[in-house]
Amino acid sequence: MATNDYCFVVPGTVTVRVSATSEANARELLEMEAGDSLELDTVAPIQVGPLSIGTLDLVGPAAKVDSVGEELTNDSLPDADFSVSTIARVAVRSLPGTWDVCPGTLGVSASMSEGVIGAEYVLEVVDGRLSLFDFVTSCSLAVIDDSASLVEMAKEVADAILKHVTAG
Repeated sequence: MATNDYCFVVPGTVTVRVSATSEANARELLEMEAGDSLELDTVAPIQVGPLSIGTLDLVGPAAKVDSVGEELTNDSLPDADFSVSTIARVAVRSLPGTWDVCPGTLGVSASMSEGVIGAEYVLEVVDGRLSLFDFVTSCSLAVIDDSASLVEMAKEVADAILKHVTAG
């Protein structure tokens, strides 16, 4: 039986050390150096057992300070256990058709589209609230309960999309 290479986008936490004279300077260096995808496989991908890691996308503005020198800040964990694009990916799994999900800028949005029916939606944090919008009309379809679990939030998103698709 033939094998295939599967490429996964894996949310997680990455620690990056930057030597600088101030936090502002360190953030500037981080943003300048990590503004685009970092190609880790310029010679060969990093191998960890059977895993091959080739690129790394960093969102500099979303970075939180973990430590200064040897002193931990205890404020470095992300505010959420998962990203907006993770919620979108889980949501579209239950929808009919073939959906594409693209993470948005700064990790606070994701776009979802289905080419056959021409559906396009954006899930994003607006004024601190997780909201679902029709991409074409910019109409707000739902405000998602962001205190719920990943599965519950994804179900709310999928239900709102299904309701909109069947109504339209």
